[in-house]
Amino acid sequence: TLPFDYCIAVGRLVSLKQFDKLVASYSNSILPQKNIHLVILGVGDEQEKIKKTILENKVSAFVHLLGFKSNVSDYISNAKFLVLSSKYEGFPMTVLEASSLGTPVISFDCESGPNEMIVNHENGILVENQNFTELTHKMNIFVEDEVLYQNCKSNAVSSVAKFQSNVIVNHWLQLLNYGN
Repeated sequence: TLPFDYCIAVGRLVSLKQFDKLVASYSNSILPQKNIHLVILGVGDEQEKIKKTILENKVSAFVHLLGFKSNVSDYISNAKFLVLSSKYEGFPMTVLEASSLGTPVISFDCESGPNEMIVNHENGILVENQNFTELTHKMNIFVEDEVLYQNCKSNAVSSVAKFQSNVIVNHWLQLLNYGN
């Protein structure tokens, strides 16, 4: 585990994920003053651009690019929350993984994906798509509103139970056995 409180972002370091803009949003939030760091797991061709953004926003002491980790679950389960800042998503497995570990998620309300798993203010926070000012505001709220945060944290696991593999397998078995 890491020796500080943190929120986390996970994914390939590519322009689609917009980690550079996430770093800028983070730097405008109250999280650095509250000593809540931002940890980014992943590798990709945007790494230098993200490093540059970290330096430009003077958050080198608070933003950590940790590269590829095989034990992503350990990092996610110890995070205060996960942030998803992608331009678009299909079915974001990181949202499912974080929620199943009891880590609430703040995500853009992309056209598809996150809103299939996140119920706003129930198990996480949905942010108007591509509104980075609002993303900063929602990160602040998750740190300032302990009641909302704890509510989302306590609902996270049960909210994604319907997506768990054993549940899905049983549904398929029921469907396949229906005709017999």
